Amino acid sequence: MGNSFAVIDKASKETLRLFKNNLILGSRVNRQFDKDFARTPGKIGYSLRVRQPNKFQVRTGAVFAANDLADPVTTINVGQQKGVDYLISYADLTMSVEEFTARYTAPAAQHLAAQADLEGYALYKQIANIVGTPGTQPTSSNGAQHIMQANAYITNQAAPIDDRHLITSTQVQVSYIDALKGLLNSQKDIGDQYKKGAFASGVLGYDDIAASQSVNTHTAGNYSGTLQVNLAQGANTGATYQAGTLNIKGGANSITGFFKAGDVITIANVYDVNPLTKTKLPYLKRFTITADANTDGAGLSTLSIAPAIVYGGAYATVDSQAANNAAITVLSGAATSTSEQSLAFHGDALTFVMAEMEMPTDGVIAASRMTVDDYSFRVIAYYSGDNDQIRLRIDGLWGWACLRPEWACRLAY
Repeated sequence: MGNSFAVIDKASKETLRLFKNNLILGSRVNRQFDKDFARTPGKIGYSLRVRQPNKFQVRTGAVFAANDLADPVTTINVGQQKGVDYLISYADLTMSVEEFTARYTAPAAQHLAAQADLEGYALYKQIANIVGTPGTQPTSSNGAQHIMQANAYITNQAAPIDDRHLITSTQVQVSYIDALKGLLNSQKDIGDQYKKGAFASGVLGYDDIAASQSVNTHTAGNYSGTLQVNLAQGANTGATYQAGTLNIKGGANSITGFFKAGDVITIANVYDVNPLTKTKLPYLKRFTITADANTDGAGLSTLSIAPAIVYGGAYATVDSQAANNAAITVLSGAATSTSEQSLAFHGDALTFVMAEMEMPTDGVIAASRMTVDDYSFRVIAYYSGDNDQIRLRIDGLWGWACLRPEWACRLAY
């Protein structure tokens, strides 16, 4: 039985180590909130409300002009218990630690890391900034341009210039490397691209450019018609710093899934603004659809959008309100088409948190929990009398949140 404990203890350590090594998105985002979750004692439960920075207007002159403090918040939920389970024999539990790790622990950790990243990439639906042509791979004529455009969107939203990352699908990275091979690079960087098929660090304003098999694919809504803002349904405004609404007309009648969460639109003559100075930026504001939307029998619909259309004040998101009959343009590609959603982001745009799980005390043959650098897994082996085997389970508890969606940009291909 002593070897069983040694194997399980080693399994928990190796699961954690290999999970960290295989994690791509989760290793590049904000991790500062892990310590607030489920550490004995003083547990806070499964959710945490995180205060976001307030925004202000700068006064001109000597007259006092108080800013209203909105104290915007984002809720981080850690309720996703994920695990890998399998049945083993007593003989398996007494094999060497190295053999057990190779057969069971290593592939389990790889699957867990891929699942965690997959859930993180799904946050693309909350990100409105977008570049690229959905459904079309980048080329030598536009690949570098798209990478730099995405970086420019992040910069224009006052993100710090460090800690920036770009994660693409494996196929998109192939296109990027081919597109950028003629740019000025050191001989070492060119050699790395040639031999390893990967970018070196510090490329085009990013700390690194990586590829992942877990990048999400977006399926666009079944939209059609000449879409316009419809003020007859009511004003198109939203609460400060919260998702707002947009009433539209001109769509096809009675379509389910007319827009899908993650679709992106612009509104004619509604431009983005610098969040610090509130000055107009030279491009239309992007809005992401945050919930699936249908049209009624008259082709009308109310869209949930983010960010909200906020005109004026410290939390302004646009340079003007949406006018009645203003044209709406969809940037998500052709109706019902699919596109890969690569992500460019500052590390603080997203957060990934893990919590320690409780350890059982009864019915256990061997159990171990390992927490290092705010990553945590437990491994438990217990007897199953139904089939005279050992049940082994690996568990982690994690959650994701998009803290600053304006500090990220999609590259849709």
